[in-house]
Amino acid sequence: MVKYLQGSRKARVVALSFKELLMEIQKREGIVPSQASRYISTILVGAVAAITDISQESLDYSLRRRFTREDVYRHNRAMAEIVIDLVKSQFSSELKLDPPKIGIKSILVASGNDAIAMAKVVAGGVRFQAYYPITPAADESFTLEEYETLGGEGSIIVFQTEDELAAINAAIGAP
Repeated sequence: MVKYLQGSRKARVVALSFKELLMEIQKREGIVPSQASRYISTILVGAVAAITDISQESLDYSLRRRFTREDVYRHNRAMAEIVIDLVKSQFSSELKLDPPKIGIKSILVASGNDAIAMAKVVAGGVRFQAYYPITPAADESFTLEEYETLGGEGSIIVFQTEDELAAINAAIGAP
């Protein structure tokens, strides 16, 4: 697939060794090896930030909102910097995306879980969500909890249950 995209679609490949990057963050920040894998997602964040030329201010804002503990923020910020520097050293400005041509004033970069949570409210009109905290739905539920008051539009009930069956039962019994 990669060779096809490179050949027929002129796609550029950004080669990142997750193993080497995790070893670098361990060394740079003194992170124990068993905890280094916590920063895998930030490798992708750093690559996207480099390619889309996301400002340092926007990246900091996003990382601080996601990681409230100072040490966790610092480690994620360091990982993003390592990746941004690596991608920029490989490709300079060759991979920068052109600004949008449809006249938008700003863009939103969100996780998939955050996008699902927003879609549930905007497109689906969700007002009740039950979840069990170790399922993949937990992150979207955390986003819904953060914005459970929708201003003049009412509110959302987000209900954490003790297991998946309880979440199903709560949803069945929801008003």
